[in-house]
Amino acid sequence: MKKIILSALLYVMLISVNCDNLVADCPPNYIQQIILYSIPGTNCVAKVEVCYQCTPTNSGNVNIGAIEIYDCDDRQNAWGVLNADNRSALIKYAILHINYGNCTPPPCDQGVKQFVVRSSACNYYQNVVVNGVKIVSKLIPCSSDGAYCEKTYNLCWDGTTMLVTLTGSYLIGIPNCSTILPEIGSYPYNWDQNWETYCFTAGCN
Repeated sequence: MKKIILSALLYVMLISVNCDNLVADCPPNYIQQIILYSIPGTNCVAKVEVCYQCTPTNSGNVNIGAIEIYDCDDRQNAWGVLNADNRSALIKYAILHINYGNCTPPPCDQGVKQFVVRSSACNYYQNVVVNGVKIVSKLIPCSSDGAYCEKTYNLCWDGTTMLVTLTGSYLIGIPNCSTILPEIGSYPYNWDQNWETYCFTAGCN
């Protein structure tokens, strides 16, 4: 079991709003939260959209929406941050920073709180050039595909840090999208142009 420890270097800014005002496909009774943070080792800022529902007696449910990277000084850095390995890390950080409300994970010596995290198995990239210089890189769920990745985590508070243990990882359904990843940085996906890729799946890593 791998434990992810929250870095003290991570600067986090949290904004909570009613998800109905922002994301049409949030399930009823879910709350959306926008999580912004600077990524250690880079000058990039990440934005992750999550919708979550949590009660004192049930598992927490977290749906991951679009992931956006911006403010990188190097155009290629934005896409490097958004690769498959880093997306998995971004999702883990995101669940550490949701506003738990009435289902705060317990002290580790009193048990754990389970969270079920779902994200689309099929996504597409979007590249937005700002003022001809800055790159905003986005990973957006493909709404036409019903397959999704589901991961379960146990969370608890050890007195100084929230500890996260991955307990399961599953692909639910069959992705109806390409298994060939777009080649970012070459035609037709050049750094200095606005574009969107086709829907693709990178698995549920």
